[in-house]
Amino acid sequence: MDEALRVLESQLNAIEDALDACTTQDQRNQLRPSYIQAQLNYQRAVNKIFQANDPQITQLVTQMKQAQTSLQKLTQQLADFAKIVSAVSTAVRIGTELASMAM
Repeated sequence: MDEALRVLESQLNAIEDALDACTTQDQRNQLRPSYIQAQLNYQRAVNKIFQANDPQITQLVTQMKQAQTSLQKLTQQLADFAKIVSAVSTAVRIGTELASMAM
């Protein structure tokens, strides 16, 4: 499913944007483990195939899109860094589950 791979790539880009928006090294250090996991998720999925008709994959893609929207809004605001870290962690957890479903 091309869409599953696209959301994993979008997640990686969104975390890169969040890292770029960080104002301190401590903030970057908090996001870096999630960024590394998102990279791993994308790389694991890039050479594999998703079952396009799998309802669980469709559900995870929907959840990823919602997590991405939340992360993008929080990154623009950067008001509460703890919320950004939480949103990134949630998105990466969903991404890890999605990447594990690639065949």
